[in-house]
Amino acid sequence: MLKTTQIKHKLRGLSAFWIHLSRGSVPTVQQLCKQWLQQIQTNVKVSTFQKYQSIVRNHIVPYFTDVVLTELTPEGIDRFRRWLMLPIAQDGKGLAPKTANDSLSVLRLILAFG
Repeated sequence: MLKTTQIKHKLRGLSAFWIHLSRGSVPTVQQLCKQWLQQIQTNVKVSTFQKYQSIVRNHIVPYFTDVVLTELTPEGIDRFRRWLMLPIAQDGKGLAPKTANDSLSVLRLILAFG
C-alpha cells in the first residue's frame, strides 16, 4: 500500500506530465520514459532503478527514438519484440529471452504510467 507522501509525490509528477499534454503537444516515448524514470527513482531500490534505466537507454529509446505516443500501436510493439531478438553483429546472437521479456515488461510499466 502506498503511503500518503508517495501518493502526493506520484500525483505531482503526473500533473506535470498532463500539463505538458494539455499544452497541445503529444510526448514521445523517449519523453515518457524520462518522466517515468524520474517518477520511480525514489520508489524503487537503486539496483532496480539502474536495471530499468539500462533497459530504457539500451533498448526502448534506441528503437522508439522519435515515436510519439499517439503513433504507438500493438503492431509497433510487436515489431519491437522481434527487433529485440535480432542477431547482434558482434556475436551473431539476439538478446537472451529474459532480457527481451524484461524490456517488454519495462515498456509495459512505462505505458501504464502514461
